[in-house]
Amino acid sequence: MAWNNLIQISKSAATMLPIVINATHIGRHLDGIGVYSMQLLKHLAVVLSPFTFLVYLNRAAAVHFQQIAWPKHIRIRWVSAALSPDFQLAGHLRRLAFANYLGLKHRHQPLFSTSQMEASFAHPRQIVTVHDLIPLHLPRQHRRQYAYFRWVLPRVLRRAVQVVAPSRHTRDQLAAHYGLSPSRMQVIYHGPGIHEQLPRPVEPAARERFILFLGRLAPSKNLETLLAAFRQLSRSHGMELLVTGRGNGCPVFPNVRFTGYVSTATVHRLYRRAALFVYPSLEEGFGFPPVEAMAHGCPVVASTGGSLQEVLGEAAHYPSDASPEALAESMALLIHRRDLRTRLSRAGSLQVSRFCWQQSAQAHLNLFQQCWAR
Repeated sequence: MAWNNLIQISKSAATMLPIVINATHIGRHLDGIGVYSMQLLKHLAVVLSPFTFLVYLNRAAAVHFQQIAWPKHIRIRWVSAALSPDFQLAGHLRRLAFANYLGLKHRHQPLFSTSQMEASFAHPRQIVTVHDLIPLHLPRQHRRQYAYFRWVLPRVLRRAVQVVAPSRHTRDQLAAHYGLSPSRMQVIYHGPGIHEQLPRPVEPAARERFILFLGRLAPSKNLETLLAAFRQLSRSHGMELLVTGRGNGCPVFPNVRFTGYVSTATVHRLYRRAALFVYPSLEEGFGFPPVEAMAHGCPVVASTGGSLQEVLGEAAHYPSDASPEALAESMALLIHRRDLRTRLSRAGSLQVSRFCWQQSAQAHLNLFQQCWAR
């Protein structure tokens, strides 16, 4: 079918039937899925579209959309803030119940779920974004989610019209664990995290003497290895480690400071000031934090966990193995060599330019059009 004809068919259908988007995962405090959902909606609002969208958001997300003048083709339905991920397990269970309510209420309309955790169990025309399969890799650390990923999600995805993955790694994991056909999966890379536009990078010479880690303080982020590596490093290099993110039970170590959750403005400042950004994650579906660090010109040391090497390319330094000793050696190498930090800083800026939210939104729109034509 010719592209112009498809557009005309879509425009005609769109006047009668919207695409429903479940974006209730966006909370007041943004995690990676929240960033993706928020940025996608903002850019769908400015990309030329033949469709109308009916978007469900919980009221805790309103703080992120205060400056948005929604166009006529996007209608927002606000639901209770009790669905927010800020309420952790209780919020998740409410969102899951609400997702299945939406699946029944809009069973005759295409449904796009921006997270696998809010997928409808039985909707016949659903597109689902699966961000990662971390609970399958670390079942002991994710006992509550493991059963969902092991028994429920594969049945949901086999009914889905299409599955969106943020990396080739996640796509391949979906094929390996669930037997999904490549024809039913689409890799669509994210944009550069929380940035609307790429910031101007800061050269390594202008940075301060601290190492930054930013992310959720969860077992998959491998903070234990980072702390062990830093204890070896701090004996001779006089650096401070700044650990930023949501989590409980933070240990106390010399020269290690835990900030908890901080504002977006503070995150930007930290990326611009840190000497290094270190990210030893065990498994990632995409990896926003090191991409955001690169966008600010911050040299990155990262593991090869999950999609990280695919996303970061040659613009990051990778330890020789997963041990604390190898990580400490990599950090020491970058501390001593300004030339290497400068090269990684500049390579990171080029690498990040590959990722664009407008292109991501357009790719999603193209996928909607393909599914609508079926």
